[in-house]
Amino acid sequence: LSALLDGQPVVEQFEARLRKKNGESVDVALAATSISFAGKNGVILIAKDVTPHKQVEDELLGARRTSRALADQIDVGVFRVALDRRPAFVEANAVARRLFGLPDVPDLSVTDFLDVFLEPKVGADLLRDMGVAGSVTARIAQLKPQKGHAPVVSLSLVTVKDEDGTVRYWDGMVQD
Repeated sequence: LSALLDGQPVVEQFEARLRKKNGESVDVALAATSISFAGKNGVILIAKDVTPHKQVEDELLGARRTSRALADQIDVGVFRVALDRRPAFVEANAVARRLFGLPDVPDLSVTDFLDVFLEPKVGADLLRDMGVAGSVTARIAQLKPQKGHAPVVSLSLVTVKDEDGTVRYWDGMVQD
């Protein structure tokens, strides 16, 4: 706030933890604006309680950890494909990594999703069908050989949209 009063550039909105009169802490989003009135400088400070939002955020993070732990324990491949410039893996449990022949590295984005199929037509058909219907259920596909074996799998995909309705990901399941 002193930087704002001194006329220095500051972030207009930020989060902080404040203490209420009763001593309880509260997470808030603060918006500060400098003002000049009657020859005096001041600050308008608006605080919004974001505690409920933080609680939901924490619950979602916990749910994500739980679902990831579950996905790592089941005998079904679970994966996510980002749709930026090209469909690329961003997450995959151990079963999906094994079936698709993915490297055991944290950054899977180097692997193009469409390159895992034995026949290029399969990838083209998936692109078309996901664009039209937004999902694919129990599609049978043969993957590129892994250690001499080209697995035939059942593949299901659904689109995941952002808050603007733009498709950002495909979430999928794969079974041998």
